[in-house]
Amino acid sequence: MNKKLIAAAAACSILVLTSCASKDNSGSEISGTDASSQTVQDTPAGSADGSSEAAGTDELQIDSKRYNTDYDTLKKVTDDLFKKYYDGIQNEDYDKCFGVFPDFYRKALARESVEYNQTDDEYIKQIHNDIVKDYGDDYYAYQEITGILQLYDDSLKSTEDTINKTFNTELTVEDAYSVYCKQVTRGKLKKDSSEEIMYLLLKIDGEYYLYDNYFESAQ
Repeated sequence: MNKKLIAAAAACSILVLTSCASKDNSGSEISGTDASSQTVQDTPAGSADGSSEAAGTDELQIDSKRYNTDYDTLKKVTDDLFKKYYDGIQNEDYDKCFGVFPDFYRKALARESVEYNQTDDEYIKQIHNDIVKDYGDDYYAYQEITGILQLYDDSLKSTEDTINKTFNTELTVEDAYSVYCKQVTRGKLKKDSSEEIMYLLLKIDGEYYLYDNYFESAQ
């Protein structure tokens, strides 16, 4: 089976962990399963306690030009991206579903589809059918966001370097956030299956995208 289907079909777990070991402004290291087990409250994106002061140490610095405490706007942006993703799955619309990911990520998916001789329509249909098999044709999935924390400058640069190396590209990641949430899927065959996860929200060329480390961990 196509390896990306194996990753995508498991209980609608669409996103897993960040692209590299890094730190957000809670001071927590983000790597492996430690990242997905953290609990973060709904506080402004700028800091874990809701303060409006940027971090001031060399290691834990957020440039004042990108420092952001507008949690509500970031949450709406992220919620909208998730809605498009799930609507794409339920309507078997590949472009809508994966349009929430950056261009370099979509190109990597396209190359993998060619490698496994699978069309986009076949891929999205398989994801949809696998969820229906587990939850029923009335399934409903959504993300309940519990926290959004802005990455420090050194972690932003590390994330950018990892992406450029993994995807053989030269792009600038303008901003990035750790997003913590509870992923919930329900249907007539299985009620309220949930999982705590964390992923990245990237800002590239002024636009926000979802991102996971699937292609990094697949290497």
